[in-house]
Amino acid sequence: MADMQYRNHSIPHDILDELAARFIIPMREEERRDLVRVCFLIEQAHWFYIDFYVNNPEYKLVSGTIKEFSAHIFRHVPFLQKHANRVEEIIDEWREYKLAVPTFGAIILNTYLDKVLLVQGFWAKASWGFPKGKVNEDEPSHLCAAREVMEETGFDISELMIEDDYVESVINDQTVRLYMIPGVSETTKFQTNTRCEIRDIQWFDVNSLPMNKMDQNSKSKLGIAPNSFFMVIPFLRDIKHWIKNKQRERCQFQSGGMEQRSRRASERENYNYQTWQEHEMHHSTPQVRKTYEKTPMDNSQQRKDSENGRQRRDSEKLKSAGGNAKVSVKKILTRQDSRPEARKTTIEKSTSDSRVRDKISPAKTPQLLQKSSRKQLFSEGGTPLNQTRCKEEETHGKNKQEKKLMKNTQKKQSLTKSHLVPDGFCPKAWLNFKIDHDQLLKIAIGRD
Repeated sequence: MADMQYRNHSIPHDILDELAARFIIPMREEERRDLVRVCFLIEQAHWFYIDFYVNNPEYKLVSGTIKEFSAHIFRHVPFLQKHANRVEEIIDEWREYKLAVPTFGAIILNTYLDKVLLVQGFWAKASWGFPKGKVNEDEPSHLCAAREVMEETGFDISELMIEDDYVESVINDQTVRLYMIPGVSETTKFQTNTRCEIRDIQWFDVNSLPMNKMDQNSKSKLGIAPNSFFMVIPFLRDIKHWIKNKQRERCQFQSGGMEQRSRRASERENYNYQTWQEHEMHHSTPQVRKTYEKTPMDNSQQRKDSENGRQRRDSEKLKSAGGNAKVSVKKILTRQDSRPEARKTTIEKSTSDSRVRDKISPAKTPQLLQKSSRKQLFSEGGTPLNQTRCKEEETHGKNKQEKKLMKNTQKKQSLTKSHLVPDGFCPKAWLNFKIDHDQLLKIAIGRD
C-alpha cells in the first residue's frame, strides 16, 4: 500500500544520500531509538530539500507532503528500514507530540498601540498569525521567543522584552505564549531569515481583526475572510484589554506631567524642603526674594532709595563743580521734589502709578505710564500734552502779532498769579523815610 500510495513521488538516490548524511546519520544511538526525535530531523531535511532542490529549476522535482518525503527517508536509511511499513502511524504520533510542544513568540505593536504585526505562512497562503515557534530542549521561553521572531521577521526584540509581560493561551492542548512588544515604529523594515516559511509581513489595524470566525469585520474592512486569522482570534480579546490598560497608564502619566510642567519653578522648589519653616527661612532672605519675588517693591522704600541716590549724586556734583556750585545749588533748590507740597503730590502720583502697574502687565506700556514730555511737565496747571497740542493747533493759523499778544497776556497772567515781589517795587511809606547820619554817629560813639 505504501508503494502504491507514494509511487508518483520520487527523489534521486544521490539527493537522498546527501540528506541522510547531513541530518539523519550523525544522530547518536540513544536518539535513533526515539522515532519522534527522528521525525523532527526528517522535517528539517524536508525544508532543506525544498529550499535547495525543489526551488532549483534544474532538478525539476516536486516537494511532496511530509509523509511522502518521510517514506523515502525510512526506506533509504538502514536503521529506519524496519519501520518503513508504518510511516503513517509514526508521523501521526509525531504530529500529536508536536502539538504538545509549547510555542513562544511575540505580539509586536506600533507606537500608538492601534496596529499589530502579523506574518503569513509560505504554504498556507491565506493564513496570518503572530511570529512564533517551538521551543528547543532546555531553552528558556523568552530566549525562544526572541530567536523565533528574529528568524521570521529579522527584528530583535530582546532589548524590548519584559519577561513577565505576556499573553498565554492553550490551543488544541498546545501552550502558546506571546510576549507584548509595544512601541515599534511602522517604518521598521522587516525581512525574514528563513526559506519557504514566511511569505509576507504586514501591519494590521487591531480593530479591523475579527473577534470570532463569524465576525465579518475583516471581510468588510480588509477584504480577508475571518478564517485566515484563526491563529489570531484566541488572543485578540486579551490584546485589546492589555492595550486599554496601557493607554490608561499613558493618560495618567501625561496628565501628571502636564500638572508638574504647569507649576511655577518657585512652587516646584517648595518640595525640596522637609518642613514649611525651612521653606520660609530660605525664601525670607533678600537674595532669594530678589530672584523669585514677582510682585513690585514697596513704593515708599523705592522712593527713599531714589531720594538717597539723588542726594548722593547732588553732593558729588557740588564737590566736583567748584565755581559753578551756586548754579548746582540753585538747580537743586528749584526742583519740584524739594518743596513739601510738591513732595505730597509726587507721593500720591507714585502710589496711583504703582496701582496701575500692578494691574497692567509689565510687558505692555500703556499711555498712562508713558513718560511726559517737557511741555507737559512745565505747562500751566499740569495740563496734559494732548490739550497743549490742541491749543497749538488752534493758534497755528493766526498771525504772528496775535501770537505775540497771546504770549504777553499769558506772561502777565502768570506774574499776577505768582506770589513773588516784582522788581523795583517800593512802598509809599519808604519814599518819605530819611536817615539822620549825624544822629546815628553820636549814638554809635556814645555822645548825647
